[in-house]
Amino acid sequence: MTDEFEYQAASWDKVRRVIILNDEHGGTQFIVTNLSLPQKDIVRVYRKRAAIEDIIRELKGGTDSSSFFANKARMWISVIASNLMRFMKSIALDDQQHLSRPFVKDRWTCH
Repeated sequence: MTDEFEYQAASWDKVRRVIILNDEHGGTQFIVTNLSLPQKDIVRVYRKRAAIEDIIRELKGGTDSSSFFANKARMWISVIASNLMRFMKSIALDDQQHLSRPFVKDRWTCH
């Protein structure tokens, strides 16, 4: 179930749209946005964004150095290790579906 209302905190310069999401487990989430898309589209966009942020958080793991380059190296090692594990899993399972799609770019894009 979703509902929405407009709200302006004292520190905000304008009113924002707040969408309330109630899940089947009794949890509640709030999305604060200035997008004028339909509710279902905003929820979809924010869920995709949350999924990407979860992947980044997972990959960051122990990247707590104050050096940008040290963190970048650790992140790349995590990306390579994750892709290697996915590749090995696809070989071990001998699943044609896994082999027919690129395992490097199916969750994120590496540049």
